[in-house]
Amino acid sequence: MAAFDSRFITPPKEEEEIYPYRRVWSSIVAESGIMVGLAVVIFLVTRFVEVPRRFYPPIAIAISIAPVGLWLALSWWRERFVPQPRAKLILVAISSALVANAIGIPLVEDFLQVDKWLPLENAINRIIGYTFTQGLVQAILTYLVIRYLVWPENFRTRLDSIAYGAASAVGYATILNLHFVLSSSPSPDTAAFRIFDALAVQLAINIIIGYGLSEVRFNERPFPLLLVATVALASFVAGLAIPLRSGLTNAALEQGIGSVSPIRGFLLSAALLAVVSFVFAFLFDNAERQDAEAAVQGE
Repeated sequence: MAAFDSRFITPPKEEEEIYPYRRVWSSIVAESGIMVGLAVVIFLVTRFVEVPRRFYPPIAIAISIAPVGLWLALSWWRERFVPQPRAKLILVAISSALVANAIGIPLVEDFLQVDKWLPLENAINRIIGYTFTQGLVQAILTYLVIRYLVWPENFRTRLDSIAYGAASAVGYATILNLHFVLSSSPSPDTAAFRIFDALAVQLAINIIIGYGLSEVRFNERPFPLLLVATVALASFVAGLAIPLRSGLTNAALEQGIGSVSPIRGFLLSAALLAVVSFVFAFLFDNAERQDAEAAVQGE
């Protein structure tokens, strides 16, 4: 005789229903928070422990791949245990890494050669210059990867754009970080801060572009130039972050005395990611609420 199941008489409460998708915002907060904590711990440890220079490269490489490991554990692996996992996350991450290595870095460093002329300009020109060079290159490449690999068929909800954007950000930032540590052999604390800086900027870029792609996918009457506007905004955010981060890192605390402090640039990157995440989480929530209200009125 079959066992009696009370669920057939007493349906589960609404709050007990299983959410079918992985919650992406919590994953981003957890991964970013761990990277912030790792950078702070390394900074504090190196204040008291002198690390031999021969250990700089392996430590920096390990920190560079830490975001990938966190993403695999807290995002990709968790997708396996939800009722409706997102497909092609690994493909997006790998493709973004390949695009960064084959196009993004050579275009910015070898063709545009921004490091040879932009640092000599004033603050406004640096912001404009980085916006239309490094920022625009990264934003367009990110958009193209997500647009042609997973959009629109893999966008089932608005927040799918954030999940795929985070995958793209991790892939692109990892290549940027490996290129940085292999070409300059930074100290562990400098590496930790710069690695988080690159990750934070890439996440901010992808959140902005993801919002545009989700609106075009789910909004019946999106703003005609929304995708152009979000790519432009993402480019500007990157173009603003790069010179501001550099300026704060090398700012003089006293008149005539220079003081290099990567932690100030690190705090700027953390604040930038927090602000962008908060603003666009609000926009996503507002769009979903409007969709729900429209569905109720349609009934």
